[in-house]
Amino acid sequence: MVLVLGGVVLLAACARFIAGEWQYTCEPSPLVPDSDRCHAALDLNGTALAFIPEGDGWLFAGAWLGEDYRLIQATVDLPGLRRAVRMEDGYCSGPVCWIEFTDAEVARIVARGAFRVELTRVFHSEETGRMRRGTTGFHASSRGLGDVVERLRPDGDSAAN
Repeated sequence: MVLVLGGVVLLAACARFIAGEWQYTCEPSPLVPDSDRCHAALDLNGTALAFIPEGDGWLFAGAWLGEDYRLIQATVDLPGLRRAVRMEDGYCSGPVCWIEFTDAEVARIVARGAFRVELTRVFHSEETGRMRRGTTGFHASSRGLGDVVERLRPDGDSAAN
């Protein structure tokens, strides 16, 4: 889709936008294996995201789920706030990477309405018999995230286990 606004051409299809609504859950998952650890979750058909209360801040967990996938890098990006982590630094294990955010930074993510996520994985290629590397990037909606984050805060409806 091409949109012309004030003489400037905007290509709306340049960035994939993954719609969805964040949900409150206490169910174990590949991102949050601890039973009864409540968190905000967004499942995106093979890519799972979560915000997990941790101390006075939050852990963002991203996973690119699939057979023999191992994440090596994850990035969350919005104007003025960019966080990237790597496996070598201990922030990725198996198909999951974790990024630390303060409460104020999560509030910025919620207020923005969407944020960019990039996940890089390595996997065994049947075609070549070697390890390959792949990156997926998309914009995730923060729809529903504010309500779930509020509920997860210790002074909200539910204690943040």
